[in-house]
Amino acid sequence: MKLTVGPLPAGVYWRRRAIIGGALLIVVLLLWTQCSGPDPKRTPSSAKTPAAPVSADPTPTLQTPTTGDPVAPTSAASSASSAPVVTSTVPVCADADLSLAASPEMPVQFRGAYLKFTLKIKNISSRDCTRDLGADFQELYLQVGALKMWSSDHCDAPHGSQPTTLKPSIEVSFSTNWNGKASNNGCVNREIPPAGKYELVGRLDTKFSAPVQVQLT
Repeated sequence: MKLTVGPLPAGVYWRRRAIIGGALLIVVLLLWTQCSGPDPKRTPSSAKTPAAPVSADPTPTLQTPTTGDPVAPTSAASSASSAPVVTSTVPVCADADLSLAASPEMPVQFRGAYLKFTLKIKNISSRDCTRDLGADFQELYLQVGALKMWSSDHCDAPHGSQPTTLKPSIEVSFSTNWNGKASNNGCVNREIPPAGKYELVGRLDTKFSAPVQVQLT
């Protein structure tokens, strides 16, 4: 069977076919080489692989400053807690800013019987002021003339400090129970005072109340 078509000799057509076939073979080989070879785009990513362990190194570095961090909050909290002590601007109550009133629960009582005494302290000024109302500055006592027959400061006296801010017209009161016995001769073997009229006086440091009569029968 004749496989060539044309006026030229058959050898010419076979050479042309051989050249075309060789060219196609070269093209196929080039394509195969590019497709099967290593992907140059992946090379940088493989080069970055060793960097992964390095990213874990900052972990101990971040832990180092945390050991010293608690020091700063401690000092800040310390300074904050001390601030309110220094920043008070409320003036101290002068004696003229206060009124004191002492009163017995009953104006007449039997000798040797318990009797409740009360001291009332009131801010009569037009401003807020502060005063220590603690037991160290308070006293209630019974007197006859210049003799202090009994005092809340004589036997088993309470102690303490109580700085208090008083607003205008605000009144506070403190009470104590008298056991009906004198304390001017000491706290052992105390005697019952004789019947008669006595004066109850209240004191807050250097401020005194007006005397109030208490009668023992």
